[in-house]
Amino acid sequence: MLQTGAQILAELLLDLAFPASFAELGTAQRVLYLLLAGLAALTEVVAIAPVALHRAVFHLRVELALVRVAHDAHRGALALVSLLLIGAVAFVFDVVVGLGATVASGVVLDVVILVLWTVVPMIVRHRGGGEQ
Repeated sequence: MLQTGAQILAELLLDLAFPASFAELGTAQRVLYLLLAGLAALTEVVAIAPVALHRAVFHLRVELALVRVAHDAHRGALALVSLLLIGAVAFVFDVVVGLGATVASGVVLDVVILVLWTVVPMIVRHRGGGEQ
């Protein structure tokens, strides 16, 4: 699911550069756009890395190491996709509304991601999942 979402966002970012309205973007918006396109590509590489590793070490009995690497790669991909989401939303708000809404949308989304992807899992881990 993470990989598919990042792929869709990367495709949308790549499609954006071709309409005539792209020429109307300011320098900062173009730089942000290029950073987001690069970040989308990096996110894909990190998310898919465990698949390549699995193919390379298949039948070598290194499952524990493979699981560790896949876990770390997935955590890294989550961090990258959070930056990508915040950046993409900020970019859209900047183009459509302006700087104030850009900052507000970035901060709000950052807090929501931080709570749902970090604080809630820590609470569940602390509680030990005792409710069944």
